[in-house]
Amino acid sequence: PLIGLHHSKLRGRGVDFDEVVLAIPPGGLRHVCREICARRPRFRAMVEGIRTTQTQGVQLWLRPSLAELGLDRAGLGMRPDAAPNLVTYANPLYSWLDLSLLIPMERWDGEAPRSCAYFTGPLPEAGPIPDFEDHGFPERERQRVIDGTRRWLDAHIGFLWPNARVDGRFDPGLLTAAAGTPGPERLAQQYFRANVEPSARYTLAYPGTHRVRLRTDQSGYSNLWLAGDWIDYGLNVGYIEGAITSGLQAAHAIRRRLGLPVCRAPYVGLDPDE
Repeated sequence: PLIGLHHSKLRGRGVDFDEVVLAIPPGGLRHVCREICARRPRFRAMVEGIRTTQTQGVQLWLRPSLAELGLDRAGLGMRPDAAPNLVTYANPLYSWLDLSLLIPMERWDGEAPRSCAYFTGPLPEAGPIPDFEDHGFPERERQRVIDGTRRWLDAHIGFLWPNARVDGRFDPGLLTAAAGTPGPERLAQQYFRANVEPSARYTLAYPGTHRVRLRTDQSGYSNLWLAGDWIDYGLNVGYIEGAITSGLQAAHAIRRRLGLPVCRAPYVGLDPDE
């Protein structure tokens, strides 16, 4: 409960909750923990010092298979039976993962796609982030993702899918869409996400920011525990395994505080010698 994050004490303790695990990313902490930041210098240094960025996600469903799109697995150093995955391709959608294996679990009324591609990457900020009162900002950013994806596909998809181009550009007619949808309009029916919410921004491994990261038990409160890939969980990098490890560390710390048996696995230790 966010109402419990008060600067002087965690209100409601023993009534609404006993222990609190704070796993909101730093972009959101700027807004929900202002009083704590005002009275806890180390907490404020962490919130202000950790840098984040917007990201974008794109999912495309295509009528041709990867083989029909011309993917050369061997030429890209991929095993013939592995789901293709690249994380160092052209910016900004430099990460590509083939998830065609999900298609049988999806419901399609008409023609089902034969391949499904996920693209992700950073979403450079077009300007200052507006206040929350600008309710049209998320949709404008989503449209910016759509427009940017169209340009990116035209410029870069030929390397991965040589047969997906017509007259030097990506052929949107290859995309699965509602029956009767003209080719140029099919791209807009795919899935696009602009992660612009403060709590959805990606934590960057910016040089020197490891110095301001707090451990799970260093919030400044005896029953407030930190979790997320933005804390000091052992590495200065944002990724899902880090979030999981930090959650294990929070559970480890709570159990130790309550006098319960704790896990002694090295990757969840709180002390350097654990």
